[in-house]
Amino acid sequence: MTRSTVDIRTADGVCPTSVFTPSGTGPWPAVIFYMDGPGIRPILFEMGERLAAQIKARVLVVGADNDQGFPPAQAEKLEAALRSAGVDHRVEIWPGAAHGWTMKDIPIYNEAAAERHWREMLALFDATLQAA
Repeated sequence: MTRSTVDIRTADGVCPTSVFTPSGTGPWPAVIFYMDGPGIRPILFEMGERLAAQIKARVLVVGADNDQGFPPAQAEKLEAALRSAGVDHRVEIWPGAAHGWTMKDIPIYNEAAAERHWREMLALFDATLQAA
């Protein structure tokens, strides 16, 4: 798998991103993993609404119950936007985890929640990315 970096420049600043491309021939799924360390900026809501109006894929969004960056009220707004746009989706807050629970190299890693994360994500890929 190759990794390249791209800086997305906006009026609000720079968002460093990484693009990972699996070896072999595709097609490959597009996975958007977005984090904003300083906190949610208002433009992110507008971007989310714009994207939700164009999404053609099944979407899984999971937050942790111990995560001030994605509180239940925000999850409800995202749920409403995706539902309004007719997007096949699940938006959930999982109990017993903190922001970043899937990364083994940080202290808040939660093995049970991380394993659930992988099971859910791989099940989604299996259900939606089968060859025709």
